[in-house]
Amino acid sequence: MERDGASSFLLWKGNAPVISTVKGSEEPFDGWMSRKWMEKLPTQVVSATQSGRRFRFITIVAAPQSGNFSVKKMDATGGRIALSALSGRYQFNLTVEEDRASVTLGEEGTISSELDDVRSAWLKTMDLCRDAGVEWAAPKPNGGLFSTRYWGELKKWIAQEGGSRRARLETLSILLNLLLDAPDSSGDDQGLRTAIVDLLGNDLAEETGLSNSSLGVMREPLIAWPGVDLRSKTYGRQIQTISSPNEINFEYSEKSKIYSANLGGLVLPFAVGKGPSDLLSVRFHGAINRTKTTLPFFQGLTSELMEGGNHAVFQDPSLDLNKNMTLSWYLGDGSINIHRFMAECIRKLQLETNATRILLSGSSGGGFTALQVAAYLPDSVALVFNPQTDVKEYFRTSADVALSTCLKNDVDVEEARAFRLSTSVVETYALLEHLPRILYIQNTGDTHHVTKHRDPFRLMLDSEHSNYKDRIEFVDVEWGPGHVAANAERYAHFRSAALEHFPTSASSLIN
Repeated sequence: MERDGASSFLLWKGNAPVISTVKGSEEPFDGWMSRKWMEKLPTQVVSATQSGRRFRFITIVAAPQSGNFSVKKMDATGGRIALSALSGRYQFNLTVEEDRASVTLGEEGTISSELDDVRSAWLKTMDLCRDAGVEWAAPKPNGGLFSTRYWGELKKWIAQEGGSRRARLETLSILLNLLLDAPDSSGDDQGLRTAIVDLLGNDLAEETGLSNSSLGVMREPLIAWPGVDLRSKTYGRQIQTISSPNEINFEYSEKSKIYSANLGGLVLPFAVGKGPSDLLSVRFHGAINRTKTTLPFFQGLTSELMEGGNHAVFQDPSLDLNKNMTLSWYLGDGSINIHRFMAECIRKLQLETNATRILLSGSSGGGFTALQVAAYLPDSVALVFNPQTDVKEYFRTSADVALSTCLKNDVDVEEARAFRLSTSVVETYALLEHLPRILYIQNTGDTHHVTKHRDPFRLMLDSEHSNYKDRIEFVDVEWGPGHVAANAERYAHFRSAALEHFPTSASSLIN
């Protein structure tokens, strides 16, 4: 039972009883309460029933301070009941006998929990904090809750402290404490677990003994703290953390690296490479399988490496907000326009690589993002396959998760408007003065994307941009029923076609 942030539990151990509820029943008369004389109010009554010649009926009533409570072990013999329960970060051991009851705190016996590793790491972190002389000056969470806004404040505070190990330890103790008190049933933790992964890095992870698997997330650390070398184990590349696109640069001998951009409470990872070409190829991904994919994830990077040219592959940072979310359209957390930020990064990469052409590509949700980013790069060409053009028109099971996770009610509305946060390509392009060049590939067998995404986009273009056909080409293909993606051969074919959309004169690149 939950209300106003408080919770309570009714649990039955042993043989499970039959559970029933009743509210405001006259026959039989049940489900009523009275708070004063002659008052009768309907209320929910829960009944647990067992029957038989011999059975034990043990009921546990709990009202923990946090919403995390579970019974890990219980024994009932000889008139004695003993149970161990986890409430928040604590384990309580309760013993009830005929003439007395006792409670102890801490581990007992062989009781285990999915949070045992986190609890042990928190205790170890507290020891490390004391050894490091932590002054406990870090910002405290508002209402004891984690949010991306709070994580952004903590990162600023760590930066003010020079990114010191002591500041990271203090912050880690706070976030582990919040995780132990948080409900563990939801994947939407607003990035609490990935924030802990980033704080741990490789050095504190070894000191505390806490691994990513213990936190339940498949993600590598992405923040390179001062004085700490960080390299992606998945891609074998050095990770450089930046706060602004102006910090993007290639040293003379550098050919490839991974950047992680600090965006308040989010971290945007992107893999870049430099090659002998005047083309900068940029890719965005669509939905991914979170049970099999370790982040960071750079879809299409292998193909770009085979091409050997300049490239940038961006991963959606919004995925950190919810470990169960498979698609989030690079929406962020409502505090920054990630589409525009990526466009600024791409423009800086263009300068660093001396590229004269920018190709943006993506399929499905990646196509949506390519279109949104292209709106800020009118001299680019966007190659999109079966893209969404309005998040709210996508299938509710995916769209609702992303919108509720990324754009929570506590996001400042005026702040979001200032960043022109848009979930619709149709709305974005209706306001553009200069259209980018687009090669729009649509599988006709994908009726949902034809009627809900492509057709509304074309209707808007007919209404607002009568000469759009000089810039945007729609191509229908027949790849069978459903949301069929382009394979490598199809992508290569249309990539060549998209390159034909660049103007032939370099002087005409600036629109």
